[in-house]
Amino acid sequence: MGKRTLTRNILKGSVWHRAIAAATLAAIVMSVCTSRGTFAGEAQHSLAARWTQIGAAGGVAVFSLALDPASTGRIYAGTYFKGLYVTQNGGGSWANPLPASIAAIAVNSHTPSTVYAGTWYSGTLKSSNNGVNWAPVNTGLAANDVYALAIDPVISTALYAGTETGVFKSTNGGNSWQAASSGFTGRNVYALAFCDRALLAGSDAGVFTSTNGGASWKAANSGLVVNEVYALAVTRGTVFAGTDQGVYRSDNCAADWKRAGDSELGAVVTLAVSPQNAWVVFAGTDTGVLVSYNAGATWAASNDGLSGWARQVYALSLDSDMDSGTLFAGTGSGVWQMGVSMPTVYGSYLPVVRR
Repeated sequence: MGKRTLTRNILKGSVWHRAIAAATLAAIVMSVCTSRGTFAGEAQHSLAARWTQIGAAGGVAVFSLALDPASTGRIYAGTYFKGLYVTQNGGGSWANPLPASIAAIAVNSHTPSTVYAGTWYSGTLKSSNNGVNWAPVNTGLAANDVYALAIDPVISTALYAGTETGVFKSTNGGNSWQAASSGFTGRNVYALAFCDRALLAGSDAGVFTSTNGGASWKAANSGLVVNEVYALAVTRGTVFAGTDQGVYRSDNCAADWKRAGDSELGAVVTLAVSPQNAWVVFAGTDTGVLVSYNAGATWAASNDGLSGWARQVYALSLDSDMDSGTLFAGTGSGVWQMGVSMPTVYGSYLPVVRR
């Protein structure tokens, strides 16, 4: 089932019926691969945090989220038919400056006042003043539905759009676009992410990679036994893929994959990972939020405070440092937030001997 069909089924009121057994993890053993070998240590963490709803966007289904890296209080929330919501004060109040169905949001980390919105039905829009005013930027973009956006982390004017007809690229900040799908055999592109200088695309034909700025693509599905890849999250060379059958992990920028946890996780449509630490991963599903503190080996539900439509989780975004952070969730009932603790590793690392 494609993400577009998936979204429309959600909007019509259909839901999946998969039960996720809740678990409480007191401590986990982690392994660290270094140039001197593999070491193991123990990390403490807590799942005692509680979700709270923030602001006037409550009650509206939110399908995309983005945080402003230059302003801790500025959050963008995209909805279906209800438009884009923006808060400047962490959810204390919300403005609704853009009447469109928002599927994806990207904030330019080079110049955070520049924001892009990918839409259902209307292509791409751009704001140069923190989301206050918007204008369409669709010249050469031969697609109406834009499911994913990615800005090159090095070249600030290079922008990629994942659409219903493959990948498009802009080299001038969205002013014009050209098709960038050579070698790509899928159709719908649901997720885009950079791993080092490689661009990854999650699609209805698995994962594809481009190492030349989208000029050509090759399939990167070794070990990936699913077709539908809805979400990608990258940290320090480790990639997590949210699929219609749970989560997969690659430790080498998508060269090969292995399942991260149980396939009974069901469809995972959004992921968030700590930028400092590949062990801490959050997954959004139709039954709520799951968290793993061991790089996806095991998962536990983290839904205290979420109920009803708020358990339909469509978007996750994590603002964190080495010790703690805040996880934001776009749900069937607005935007929610939860404080999270990063694992604290203690004791001496001991080599893990492979026999």
